[in-house]
Amino acid sequence: MRITLISMHFAEYACRLAEALAHDHEVQLLLGEQNAVSELEDELEHYRSIPQLTIVTLPHGKSPIRWLQNTVRLIGEVKRFKPDVVHQQEATRDYAVAAQIYLSRFFPFILTVHDPKPHSGEDLQRHRFSRHRLYQWILRKLCDDAITHGSLLCEQLVAVAPWLSGRVTSIQHGPIGLVQTPQLDEPDDGSLLFFGRINAYKGLRYFVDAVLHLRAKGIRVKGVIAGRGGDLAPNRAAIEANDCFELHEEFVSRAKVKTLFTQAQLVVMPYVDATQSGVAAMAIGFGRPVVATRVGSIPEMVLDGYTGLLVPPRDTVALADAIESLLSDPVRYGMLTENVRTAGGHGELGWKAIGRATSVVYSKAIARRGYRQSEEPWRSPTAEKFDL
Repeated sequence: MRITLISMHFAEYACRLAEALAHDHEVQLLLGEQNAVSELEDELEHYRSIPQLTIVTLPHGKSPIRWLQNTVRLIGEVKRFKPDVVHQQEATRDYAVAAQIYLSRFFPFILTVHDPKPHSGEDLQRHRFSRHRLYQWILRKLCDDAITHGSLLCEQLVAVAPWLSGRVTSIQHGPIGLVQTPQLDEPDDGSLLFFGRINAYKGLRYFVDAVLHLRAKGIRVKGVIAGRGGDLAPNRAAIEANDCFELHEEFVSRAKVKTLFTQAQLVVMPYVDATQSGVAAMAIGFGRPVVATRVGSIPEMVLDGYTGLLVPPRDTVALADAIESLLSDPVRYGMLTENVRTAGGHGELGWKAIGRATSVVYSKAIARRGYRQSEEPWRSPTAEKFDL
């Protein structure tokens, strides 16, 4: 099979998927240049060296001239490759949407929807008054099949895009963070990592309160907070007033990501609401158990009692108790750590399994598109999807 992957965002995720698919297929991967450099740094060269994988990067720009250039180039690159299927990550760049309106007329189109509905808070406000809301609707209308990262997210997507009923597949988000999984150093005892964009839905206040609760009980823990975002401000005073916190308010480089996750004994995700989580995927990539809340499709990645522990959202005491239960039981902690590495390697959360499952979706879409075109050759797929 010849597969084109388009990912103007989620570069690391797309490269991992492309590498898994390239074991059995010819793969073309089109990336946003700035996003690829930001997420992958010098690791992009590793992916460029993979047989059966061709990588093309497009520079991002806000000018209409750049949009037009990228649209034309994206269409040209795909047409020259002549794929059997085109698979795009739902990132609503103007030129990626414009190109897909054209390309979906000729090639079966798969769309991975990372967030069927916007997160609460800042994401919801931005989405409500943005042209990207329209772009999202267009992509979801155009696609032959969609992929989400959890069965609950499948239900959410069908609820907001009912025309996709019966054409949405749940495939887990694979591990990210390391190109290969070496024998990691032992973590720092009691190091708890809160990582990523610090938005309200991530529940930073509950992490801060849980760390303080554990320290008040005499348990030596350190709360490491890495990232930046609007929800840091209301929690800053408590963080800076206590020496049990370590704050890295910055865009975290790849090298520092490795250091932070390697040093962490546990990754903590006290989310108030969620879809799926790249932070959980990164924890799996680094072989670290997770303590998280039971929201969204996180329970399908953080398997309670197997790769981590789950607690109710907005419950500081339950969060602290779950953390304490793992820190105080080295045998149980070791079992969970081993389970994480197994699941993220050759297990159900590994990229080989994800690649196989994704290939099945491609085959279904190709078969369906072939039937439609042979039965109704006078009617273009794009016209059908927009009821033209």
